[in-house]
Amino acid sequence: MDAAELDRRFRMHDGWVPPLVARALIEHGHHDGVRREAASGDYFCARALADDLDARDDRDGAIEVLRPFADTGWWEPISRTAALLAGHGDTDAAIAVLRPQADAGARLAVSRLAELLAGQGRLDEAIALLTPGLAGEWLYAEALVSITAGQGRDDEVVDLLRPLAEPPHGPDCRCDGEAERRLATVLERRGSAGEAIELLASSYRRGDIFRVNHIELLSEFLARHDPDRLRAFADNGGGEYAAERLAQLLADLDRVDEAIEVLRPHPPWYLADLLIQLGRVGEAIEVLRPAALDDPECYLPEVRRLMLEQGRAGELLTFMDEFRGDAYFELLTVRADALVALGRVGEAVEVLRAGSEADSWYVRCRVAGILAEDGQVAEAVRELWPYRGAVPEAHDLARLLVVQGRVEEAFEVVRGLSLAPPMVPDGPPTDEPPF
Repeated sequence: MDAAELDRRFRMHDGWVPPLVARALIEHGHHDGVRREAASGDYFCARALADDLDARDDRDGAIEVLRPFADTGWWEPISRTAALLAGHGDTDAAIAVLRPQADAGARLAVSRLAELLAGQGRLDEAIALLTPGLAGEWLYAEALVSITAGQGRDDEVVDLLRPLAEPPHGPDCRCDGEAERRLATVLERRGSAGEAIELLASSYRRGDIFRVNHIELLSEFLARHDPDRLRAFADNGGGEYAAERLAQLLADLDRVDEAIEVLRPHPPWYLADLLIQLGRVGEAIEVLRPAALDDPECYLPEVRRLMLEQGRAGELLTFMDEFRGDAYFELLTVRADALVALGRVGEAVEVLRAGSEADSWYVRCRVAGILAEDGQVAEAVRELWPYRGAVPEAHDLARLLVVQGRVEEAFEVVRGLSLAPPMVPDGPPTDEPPF
């Protein structure tokens, strides 16, 4: 096995049993099939099997399953192996696994190795490992700040980060912005909150660009150290991000009415979130409903979630009548979800099939999902069978076949994807599954 090819397949999901199918095989007790595929080079099966073995306290078995893939030098199984070892307390072995990758300059390996070294009390080694790459990799700055928390090394860390946070930056510096936030974090925790606040206040805006992460961290510092300035910042410069933190501060002080008023001028998300935190879900729904009518794509999913969780499926179904353009898939999906919650599964399926996008993969998969959740697995299989040469229908179909115990057929469906180009049938499907 070649590491580059393994990584390509991993990223493209090419030629392997899909993760959801591999998990279904494990969940339904088909370990032999998964083990066979893993031994033949299927990493998704190997990963599912390793996770299952680890969950059953067979760490060594999990590592053995991953070993052929890790031996190629591919980072993904190496990182999993190190995590398994460290999770079971064998930090020395985890360090040994990561060391070759870190020595080769793999940034994720360097960061993780530094964390493990610091966890063993080898903080000097960890800092020395991270320091040479600080200017070129923000991840190292993040790790440095994390591993030195509470270790009495803040002055040293400030000295390392300050040159990266002050312009001009060299052509190879990739820490601009990130370094400022990391430096501010260390300044605040060593007792220099004023300096941290001024650093962020002077850098959260660069021309027409607003750095949201800077604004959020600055708002957090102001909430802790200068609440009056936070209010001013929320009114001038900090926008909804500072207003959200100010509202949270007021709510924590039991000044809820003030908190609500602070958020009213801003996008409804923020007020709804606060109301949900306060247990006032009904009010949150009322805040989001008019926003959902104006911008269904943004707000309707949350209205759907809240109403269904509150047992208000009938009200949600009525609410859907207020929308125009009901043929849009997103609107039909919410209508179908409401019908399913009311036990009207057949109507939900018909709603989706009657839409203008009924012949799309996402409608087919949604219909199959509704049928399967209702216990109609055979009907769900029938829905997807004619499209078994196309992704993602074939992935969902293979998982359903596993549920039915038709494991070899599930493997055949998956293998067929790597043997032929995706099939997009013309006209209504006529190919019937072999029942």
